[in-house]
Amino acid sequence: MLLFSISAAIAQSRTISGRVTAAADGSGLPGVTVVVKGTSTGASTGVDGAYSLTIPATAANPILVFSFVGMDTQEIVVGTRTTINVALVVNAAQLEEVVVVGYGTQERREVTGATAKVTSEDIANLPVVGVDQALQGRAAGVQISQNSGTPGGGISVRVRGSTSISASNQPLYVVDGVPLTTGDFSQLDYGGQSVNAIADINPNDIASIDILKDASAAAIYGSRAANGVVLITTKRGSANKTQVNLNAYYGTQSMWRKPDYLNAAQYQEIMTEAYVNDGYLEPGATFTDFTDFYYGGVDFDLTDTDWISKVSRSAPIQNYELSLSGGDAKTRYYLSGNFFDQAGTVIGSEYKRYSIRLNLDHSLNDKISIGVNIQLSRSENNRIVSDNTVVGPFANALASSPVWPVYYEDGTYTRPNYYYTNPIAEATENDQTSVNLRALGNIFAKYNITKELAVQVRGGYDALTIDERRYTAANYPGSSGGAVGGEAIDARNIITKRLLEATASYNKVVNEIHNISAVIGTSTERNVFNPSSVLGQGFAGEQFRYVSSAARVLSGTNAE
Repeated sequence: MLLFSISAAIAQSRTISGRVTAAADGSGLPGVTVVVKGTSTGASTGVDGAYSLTIPATAANPILVFSFVGMDTQEIVVGTRTTINVALVVNAAQLEEVVVVGYGTQERREVTGATAKVTSEDIANLPVVGVDQALQGRAAGVQISQNSGTPGGGISVRVRGSTSISASNQPLYVVDGVPLTTGDFSQLDYGGQSVNAIADINPNDIASIDILKDASAAAIYGSRAANGVVLITTKRGSANKTQVNLNAYYGTQSMWRKPDYLNAAQYQEIMTEAYVNDGYLEPGATFTDFTDFYYGGVDFDLTDTDWISKVSRSAPIQNYELSLSGGDAKTRYYLSGNFFDQAGTVIGSEYKRYSIRLNLDHSLNDKISIGVNIQLSRSENNRIVSDNTVVGPFANALASSPVWPVYYEDGTYTRPNYYYTNPIAEATENDQTSVNLRALGNIFAKYNITKELAVQVRGGYDALTIDERRYTAANYPGSSGGAVGGEAIDARNIITKRLLEATASYNKVVNEIHNISAVIGTSTERNVFNPSSVLGQGFAGEQFRYVSSAARVLSGTNAE
């Protein structure tokens, strides 16, 4: 007789506890995050710095990660221990980080309000259109949501939630000291999507982004800062350090998953069965009986059309940028040019941006310095009529019958759903474009009266012109332009902002530990909005798409 003895070691979970203290004075640290590395298992320390967590049995050679704002993160190998005490050390480099706050800068250790900072390294070479998208997931308390995948579409930015039901909840954007013109100035309906004015700024021109989140941090901007402030500082040249940078990328985008829906054979079976069950057709009816009942007969051969594939595509995205920076002890410069092009995954949509930026700094002597920041940009946005609504091309494709072809034999468009239009025609036959021209800049001078006292004068200018054009074709069934022989709308919005401000600042360090700082100043800002539009109907053919070719010019507006 042979006897076998089999022993099994069963892994068990175990509890680890301990206390986290500050290395400087031994006091307990509340709110320290303790996580088992590589897992979602974690805990936070209590008011006295104590913690307790259970390590799962599946964790091999577990490591605990201790992290806290302003402290160096520590990783501790658990081994066979059940009690682990940790002393965290202050991260001096993080506390000395310079934060832009209102009309000046402070070290992070001196900031009493709630702020967040994103650096150029955090957003370098991201395949995004604008600054707002670059912030996504990189600043605590800032929620970024994109309601549409349309290139150049509006982005929702919320700093610590929404503050108003009816008014705008977008934060105030300030670029190199100049409040940026933002908002939805469009006169055309983009299916609930706004024109994104922030997309005019090249993200790779940015040196840092500081977000002021609470009232104490943003109070200097008044009521405009009710939704928070995003302070954008662009790149500048360094003395005796010439750099030439060429950045480029190219890629493609596609739908990561397409919806599954009935093919032609399944559609014929389901629709025939449904109408028999509802009593509209006799038992044993065929799909021909259905088309005779529902459409009054059809004059085309049944097909198997994949409408989703017809309206979607593998869309290229590309970005090219050349920058030159440098200078000497007196003069520093930063010059960049950028071209960005993103096609939409739905046919008919695309966004292009051309921009150039020049930043100059010059020191006249030890006391006086001057500078200028200039950006010129042009963005072209091809949109889809009824974008982001239930009558857009994608929604039409979902509702279109697969047995219908895209075209009749004579080349005209079909109407595969009575309540909608042909999705291919909706995406390709209509025009809906928006062209943004922007000149953004400021000039400033600073005079250091003493080592502690300085005065600065700044003049800023932001001119944004939005040219919009819509043409609704008449050459497909269901088009709103069909009854009037085609319809075109031209709209122009001119928004200008002029800023003049003067500030005096005092900063003094006493006994190397006390800091006295004060700012006093005045600011004058003038905003002008001048919209105009004109509507025309009746066109000789689809090759004539501008209001100037319309047989009837029905209305026009002009205001200031």
